[in-house]
Amino acid sequence: MPVRDTARDAALSAIKAARDEIVRVSREIHQHPEAAGEEHGAVERLTALLSTHGFEVETGIAGLPTAFRATRINHDTEAMRKGLRHGSLAIVVRADADPDEGHVAGYPVGVALSLAVAAGLSAALNSEHGTLSVIGVPGDTGMVAMARAGIFDEFDAVLSAEPAEAGNGFCYTIDGTGDRLAARTAVLATDGDPASLLTALTETVEAHDPPGRLEVGPAGDGGVELTLTGRTSGDILALSAGIQRLVDETPGASLTFGTTFDDMIVNRILARRVKTYADTLGRKFNKTQKSDPAPASGFGAISYASPTFVLNFPITDEAVARGTAAFAGIADRSASYDRAFEYAECACLAGLDVLREMEFRSIVDDQLVKALAKRGITRAHRRWLGVHPVIKEPRDPNESKKKGPRKTNFNIVRGPGMRDN
Repeated sequence: MPVRDTARDAALSAIKAARDEIVRVSREIHQHPEAAGEEHGAVERLTALLSTHGFEVETGIAGLPTAFRATRINHDTEAMRKGLRHGSLAIVVRADADPDEGHVAGYPVGVALSLAVAAGLSAALNSEHGTLSVIGVPGDTGMVAMARAGIFDEFDAVLSAEPAEAGNGFCYTIDGTGDRLAARTAVLATDGDPASLLTALTETVEAHDPPGRLEVGPAGDGGVELTLTGRTSGDILALSAGIQRLVDETPGASLTFGTTFDDMIVNRILARRVKTYADTLGRKFNKTQKSDPAPASGFGAISYASPTFVLNFPITDEAVARGTAAFAGIADRSASYDRAFEYAECACLAGLDVLREMEFRSIVDDQLVKALAKRGITRAHRRWLGVHPVIKEPRDPNESKKKGPRKTNFNIVRGPGMRDN
């Protein structure tokens, strides 16, 4: 007979129990669209709901008025005294809308999934230990600013969710899926006609190895808007230096760089765990596809700080492009919220594994360490046993006076069907 898993049962029950209030809040956000940095109504609704689920709320983090952090903690102080650091997980919610078109990206239904995960894990923390945070982010540039401020550095994993177009609701479980380009904005100012300089800049970017891309936006009183894209953040820095040299050599020209967006490091270990639970629960994703990297996103900066996975979940088979009014309508259907709660169960169980399985966290962390190393960034592996070395069992009689936690102090609680160490 399978061993009853109290935490999983509590999490799944809490998701079902919270459905009505979560859908209500998400639909209110959909009906009252607010631009990034101006989501005051959405933040008020979200934080009020999270407070009812035991979260302590802090608003205005990283100096951004509509950024918030809601935290739920349950720690074993005795184990921590011996040297254990509990797992920590962040769930990112994004509720901004296009100021003219509304919620054409469908973020509110993604918020519903994320809130359901938060409600489930909060209930699980009545019997499990760890730190759970829900982080509210004001758009892409807000995410970058928060990541640069170190908001996401403490977490062992970061999860979020967004609704997908038809055919694109799948887990990024294989190489070549889910990647996003790095990008950097800039404004070019010149005393005269910038056409020849723009041609030279474009040629320089395209000749780079690997080649980048330079997109030219509208010219205004302040200059010409540019968007520079490349495969990785390192490529963006090299491309930026190349075009800066050309501008410096041109009399009367200047270049002002704006926000830099890192490429997305998809944590496929997290993705596979979500997919495994989806298979177990009978949740169907679209067929995984290999595709060219997508445009840059604020999640790229978060993915450089902590292992990150954004779940793109299927809500429709209709050939409607995301970013349109038609997609906004589809995302607000009852059937789309049904899908959100189905996939919330998969993400919640994966999040629970992050909180309570040290071995799983170490594998997730290792993937990020290796991905950063490929980009020339050195980052040490995380440790969850930090004060004293773990004493192996049985204890050596000659070391009877040695103090510190033993391996048996940190047995991992595993549910039915989970592999033992």
